[in-house]
Amino acid sequence: MEKLGDRNYALIYQGVKSEGSYDPNLIMCYFEEQLYVDEANTVRDFLQWCHDTNTNFGSGNYEIVFSQFCKATGVVLDESIFDKAVKHVQETYCDAHISTPYMLLGDVADLIKLTTGKEVDWKVLAKHSRKGNWRSLPEN
Repeated sequence: MEKLGDRNYALIYQGVKSEGSYDPNLIMCYFEEQLYVDEANTVRDFLQWCHDTNTNFGSGNYEIVFSQFCKATGVVLDESIFDKAVKHVQETYCDAHISTPYMLLGDVADLIKLTTGKEVDWKVLAKHSRKGNWRSLPEN
């Protein structure tokens, strides 16, 4: 997670508004199922940190408070899960021996978006596919 993001803030806001607390044990039930899998633990830890340190945030400073949490707890701000998903797809579906059709690469890109919440252009995946039996990707 690079930042908390508007979407996660909006989800958290509803829980805090309903319960009046940042305690994840009280508010996660309002939005936990709407969080992306790779973000749920970080959001829970962030809320626990806010609760434990009595730190509040609002619409104007939630990214600042989130970065303070990351520095205080040593959370690494990276996209490693996204990078791992792209690498897995490239190795599994775009291997030179498989020569995945470009039409299928769009579906794979959509799958990455659904599982990680990050978009990847199918052309990025296509660069790793062999241009053998399938029509070549036009250069742009």
